[in-house]
Amino acid sequence: STWDISYNLMTKTLSEIFGGIRVHRTLKILNVSGSIFDKTGGPAFTSLIKGNKVLRTLLFDNSTFSKEVLLDIAVQLKGNSSLTKISLCGVKLKDEEICKAWASALSENGYLEEVGLGSCFVSIEHFSIVAPAFAKAKALKLLDLSDNKLGEPGFKALQGALTRGSSTLERLEIRNTELSLLIFVPFFYGTE
Repeated sequence: STWDISYNLMTKTLSEIFGGIRVHRTLKILNVSGSIFDKTGGPAFTSLIKGNKVLRTLLFDNSTFSKEVLLDIAVQLKGNSSLTKISLCGVKLKDEEICKAWASALSENGYLEEVGLGSCFVSIEHFSIVAPAFAKAKALKLLDLSDNKLGEPGFKALQGALTRGSSTLERLEIRNTELSLLIFVPFFYGTE
């Protein structure tokens, strides 16, 4: 099953829509990109993904969340071994508590193959909190970090995570990211 929730939610609230979905045991792809999750629609959405062991793809690109909902989603996704693709591109992970929750969720989903975190981090410090989570990525093939503030500390944290783990990374997207060539070269050649 695939659910694609778009901008055309004029007649029903997210709470009504998610409250009416009874396919949580068969739902494999959920695209809620561009949606707004507040305190009413958020709990109904998180109950949909809670305990779902067949969900493979979850797309949140350019969605807006209350802090509580963003934290709850991270908690619900911890240890979900069926999830292979998640994209939060454009979702601002803008405080330390949120970054720690998502770092935990990402590190406990070791079978993720694709992770989209483009335009997520408003500071180098926030990315540095999440970067170590990729050390446990056993199957990661694509990592999108475009349009972020990574800086030297963030990139070194990512480098450390990928070299500590059993990295299978095939594609790293870092468009529009400020990086020095002096940081970048050792990442690919393994020397400093």
